[in-house]
Amino acid sequence: MPLVLASLTPQILSAAFLYAPGSDELLICFNSDRQFEGSLNWVNNLLASIPTLSIILRTKGKAIVFGNPHVTDKVKLSSGRTIYLRHVDNQFSNPNPYIATQCLHWLVSKVQAFKPKSILELYSGDSHHTCALAPLVGSMTCVEIQDRLVKAAAENLGLNGITNVNIIKADCGMYSRVISDVVEFVLVDPPRSGLDACTLKMVACKAKTIVYISCNPVALLADMKVLRKTHSVISLTVMDHFPGTDHLEVGVVLSIVN
Repeated sequence: MPLVLASLTPQILSAAFLYAPGSDELLICFNSDRQFEGSLNWVNNLLASIPTLSIILRTKGKAIVFGNPHVTDKVKLSSGRTIYLRHVDNQFSNPNPYIATQCLHWLVSKVQAFKPKSILELYSGDSHHTCALAPLVGSMTCVEIQDRLVKAAAENLGLNGITNVNIIKADCGMYSRVISDVVEFVLVDPPRSGLDACTLKMVACKAKTIVYISCNPVALLADMKVLRKTHSVISLTVMDHFPGTDHLEVGVVLSIVN
């Protein structure tokens, strides 16, 4: 950080960091409201000082990339398997990579406990969870609406040689409307607002087992009032992705009441 602070120029408005502890790769995006002009020796000095560093200079409608526009982390799972997870610039990534790894361990343990043949993953993002879970089952179906995340998901699956995943670009609520059969195992990781109404109705009526990852316990509580009518809570964990703040991520496992 001292090296970065010493390099800042007056035109830089903010800086965003992506760090991959497993590979020690670091990406810094410097943002400005005007074109970067004059000597860029400070960029070259930073790159020379930190061998695993890449830099992006971003202004409105333009980005200059020095190195890679991503970092690729190397994560060893509790199962002993190693996976590679690519984090792309300007897309959401959990700010605490160590807790993110613990979340993967937790998810793996739940799939190993329930032993589903297949998994339906909704709001699947860039498929970080998928890369950890797909080798444990016969097949996975992942639903994500954002083009950028669907592309990143395909890249992550390719990095790990995973071929048993079907990525569907769709709104989760619209996709949930057409599900008519019972679903063995559903993983949901919705936005802060929680599950949309159609997805909530579907998992309550069709899912045997639900694993719910929530970044907003208030929204989770509202959804749980519905899910508790059909499912029992099997386990719960709290993950402090945002140390020093009031924000917590919560994981809940629910099983249908017979």
